[in-house]
Amino acid sequence: MDVSEPEELVFAPPQARRDTAPVDAVRAFVFTSGGGWLRSHGYFERFVELVPKERRELLTTTTANDWIALDDAMLLYRACDGLNLSPAEAVEVGKSVAAANNGTVMQTVLRLVGKVATPWTALGHLNRAWLRSNRGGAVAVYRASERQARMEFWACPLATSPFFRTSMRGAIAAALDMFCDRCLVQELPEHATHDGFALRAMW
Repeated sequence: MDVSEPEELVFAPPQARRDTAPVDAVRAFVFTSGGGWLRSHGYFERFVELVPKERRELLTTTTANDWIALDDAMLLYRACDGLNLSPAEAVEVGKSVAAANNGTVMQTVLRLVGKVATPWTALGHLNRAWLRSNRGGAVAVYRASERQARMEFWACPLATSPFFRTSMRGAIAAALDMFCDRCLVQELPEHATHDGFALRAMW
């Protein structure tokens, strides 16, 4: 990439960063589908042990469409942090969750747009997909070059979880993979804020 080329904000959230309400809840299907991956790979029992005993009922009493309050969602993400999954494993969890929950959105987009669809098509729907899983926050998408985008995740307290940030790399890759032969998603620590993080996608 030519570092002299300015990045262009191509898909802006409805409100400015300062006016964006922070995430205050996460849809339970994120954890139910992620739990499926943990079960199939032998991590689920350890995950349950890492959830505080007084909140383990979250794993059995919530349904996929329930909202889990931020404090409880953070307990679950901290348990995922405690599993010490490799980055590759955390990325696979993100891909699994995205495929289970936002795959329908992207399949519909692909069907409607057809052969002219590109990763930019998917990125144009990224904020919508985000809000299916998170109540609050937003995603801004910048064009760095023809085949490179930077995504800023705003007002996202979940960003304090390393597992969450890495799994989001997988979620983004799962969406873009439907529109290109191969993509790479990386975290950009230099763009991190006290309540947000950034990723770069290249394809």
